[in-house]
Amino acid sequence: MKRVSAFAIVGMVGFIADAGAFTLFYYFLEQPMWARVFAFWVAASVTWLGNRYFTFSECDKSHKLRQWVRHMAVAHVAGILNLAVFYVTALWGHVAIAFVAGIGAGLCLNYMMSSRLVFKT
Repeated sequence: MKRVSAFAIVGMVGFIADAGAFTLFYYFLEQPMWARVFAFWVAASVTWLGNRYFTFSECDKSHKLRQWVRHMAVAHVAGILNLAVFYVTALWGHVAIAFVAGIGAGLCLNYMMSSRLVFKT
């Protein structure tokens, strides 16, 4: 349970990084989709660092680039699930519920894949 809590805390930090990066990129680029893509990459990199040194601190610290690439792949897969759940849920109900449902689904998949594929113990 401690690891899941740490993963969620790192995710909250990533959310803050995502929002801040999106705001900056959107301000300078004035292109919302590109700002969103770049902000996602910043947030995913922030969560990789947090999970590497906080959540999964006992894991192997070698092969940083390989681990980062795996983390980015997992983040993208979880992001697709997040968006799919959001889209389907939003069709049936309130957007805020869809937002939370998407985040929850993405978080669960991200944790399962990260603990098995990225930060193997």
